[in-house]
Amino acid sequence: MKLEERHRLHLSGATHPKASDYNSLFHKKIREYGIENFELNILEETNNKEDLDELEKKWIKEKHSFIRDLEKGGYNLTAGGQIRKTNEDFWDSRCVFNKDQVLEIIDLLKNTNIEQSKIAEKYGVSRSVIYSINSGRTYRILDETEYPLRANKSKKTNNDDVLLIIELLKQGYSNVEISNMLQNRVTPSVVSSINMGTKHKQEGIVYPIRTKNKLTLSREQKAVKIKELLREGKLNNKEISDIVNCDPSVVSNINYGKTYYDKNEIYPIRK
Repeated sequence: MKLEERHRLHLSGATHPKASDYNSLFHKKIREYGIENFELNILEETNNKEDLDELEKKWIKEKHSFIRDLEKGGYNLTAGGQIRKTNEDFWDSRCVFNKDQVLEIIDLLKNTNIEQSKIAEKYGVSRSVIYSINSGRTYRILDETEYPLRANKSKKTNNDDVLLIIELLKQGYSNVEISNMLQNRVTPSVVSSINMGTKHKQEGIVYPIRTKNKLTLSREQKAVKIKELLREGKLNNKEISDIVNCDPSVVSNINYGKTYYDKNEIYPIRK
């Protein structure tokens, strides 16, 4: 690919909300600082395609542009080369956290007994985000750290809770809502498994339990309310999620047009 073509693709991805990479870190920064504050330079040339991966890794290291570089840190989400496609150390392209926040969360997981749900609440994200960091599926650090950072304690869901979850699923409540109703005794992923029948399957139940129509209607109604609250601009994601009874990540996605996108809306909705 020619340099000019690569440049054009970055401009397109940064300016078109429907682009698959619209919310990548680099494109967010282009919108934040303005394309006029970025320079396009050729660092090195080669006629051998087999050298490209090594050269990419070389310059990312030399320029300290890998996001987790402790000296500076830039906008490259991997250390370069084929690692960008295959390595499980891939830094989450949504970049919910900055580097310091990730290191703080890792420290809390490794060196404290604070519940993961409380850590999620502290940073205004869903528990699944913290679980992913704990397991090393996202924001994985490149050292000798063993995963999971904190051993998960297995909790057996009692039969009364299973029957209650089934009833709530029939009524169309979301996984997160049900988890909250049960005071987080079960995770949203467990609720999802019960809904699909992969865990605690019951005789006489048709799976999936929750019908799409009920779930869609519930979420669409919530999306309308979330947009109204975002336009007012008085509340943060956690405060809105508490009012609407959803996960803070749902509010964030709607605010940036990742879900329930409206071509007539200006994003982000909350300024």
